[in-house]
Amino acid sequence: MAEYTNGKGLTNLVWVLAVLFLLFSGCTTVQTFPDKARAGDTITLAVGSADGMNRSNTTIAYTSDADPFNPVDLTPGIRAITKIYPDRTSNSWLFDSYLLGNIPEYSSHGPWEMLVVLDLPTTMPVGTGTIQVTTGAVYPTTADSVNSIPISMEILNGLGAPNPFNYRVTGTTDFPGNLSAIEPLPQFVVRQPVGASAPTTYGAIEITVAAPMTTSGGQPVPNSDVRVVVDDMGPRNLISQLQSSWVRNGDQFTVYFISPNGLMKYYESRFSIVLKPGNVAGSLGPSLISATYYDINGSTTTGPVPTITFE
Repeated sequence: MAEYTNGKGLTNLVWVLAVLFLLFSGCTTVQTFPDKARAGDTITLAVGSADGMNRSNTTIAYTSDADPFNPVDLTPGIRAITKIYPDRTSNSWLFDSYLLGNIPEYSSHGPWEMLVVLDLPTTMPVGTGTIQVTTGAVYPTTADSVNSIPISMEILNGLGAPNPFNYRVTGTTDFPGNLSAIEPLPQFVVRQPVGASAPTTYGAIEITVAAPMTTSGGQPVPNSDVRVVVDDMGPRNLISQLQSSWVRNGDQFTVYFISPNGLMKYYESRFSIVLKPGNVAGSLGPSLISATYYDINGSTTTGPVPTITFE
């Protein structure tokens, strides 16, 4: 098992996790970790429970209080944008249905916090200022977007260096961590609308989509290069006792969701079709074929229309 050998980066992440549960009401952070750093250092930003946030739709800039008309572009220093969750055996995940339940209810996605790992450029001006994150990602209806929240930051004297996030497998050799490996892979995302008018709960949901895909060489993608990942809704899934399975027929995927106690909310049927690196979406684009909803007695009933995108 790998052991991390660079404490500075882990300290930052510990601070993020320490305040994470305060943010799981759907709020957005207003602080970096750490909140003071040198030019060249690595910092982390917890930026709320954004949906669809990635490098292609996110920019970050720093504005010094002493020089507000010359912001510094921090976007090239992004090391990773990824989701973090509480431990699955923690009190927050298992029993705090109010805080963690708020995010799925008002976002139709799992209770995650987006984490940005960022290397500051060496040209940062010393003194106080603010970081502004701009993203096209969608936030829960009960939370402010990070787009409207300046994040305070102080740059200290001296020159720092990027954190390598070293790890050690065996012996005494350290290896630099590859943070891009923890970012989302290319995927088709099947989303349910937020705040949809729907029966209270369901016994089962069946969704079929077309997700055209090829290898980088234009060949059919083998099953070994595809994963169907159901979005984990935390305590909401535990309440409904959610079970899922899927079948593939070429580019057509059908995902089955079952709640033995009939307590599944419609948004628990969100999922992703994830591609192994080296595979791409087909030129025709994805489409929804059908979405069928069942009550606890197995009878069909009404439900919202999900969407599918590739990102």
